[in-house]
Amino acid sequence: AITLPAEGTPWQLATGGLVRCADAVALMPSPGDDGSDDIATSPAAEWCLVLAGWDGELLPVVVVPLPGGLGSLPAAGEVLRPGLDVPLQPAEAEHGVLGLHFEPRSGRLWALLASGGIEAWNLFGARPLGRTTPRWP
Repeated sequence: AITLPAEGTPWQLATGGLVRCADAVALMPSPGDDGSDDIATSPAAEWCLVLAGWDGELLPVVVVPLPGGLGSLPAAGEVLRPGLDVPLQPAEAEHGVLGLHFEPRSGRLWALLASGGIEAWNLFGARPLGRTTPRWP
């Protein structure tokens, strides 16, 4: 087990999955923004852990390189630093998020909103996919 320090407000909810770092380029901080190299092109970082969370206001997304490959832990001293905050309408953020789900193959992030709606984003393409309000029984 490993505990990694995180920047920002503590998360109330989280989801994540393993992806090829090359697929998550749009989610990473720009090279040098945090004093690190570009992990997307590093040969030691073929695989990354993508984490998305709800901190009560925002939906931050973090990409953590796994230099040892699948099944390995992040490097000691790695800091969880969001490279992207997924946009959420202020009214929705005020009500809150009840659940999150990330699909590693497609890069889709799903959020179940406290207002009863469901919103989705394509994280790999850094774009919203839409929102719907299902009729719950």
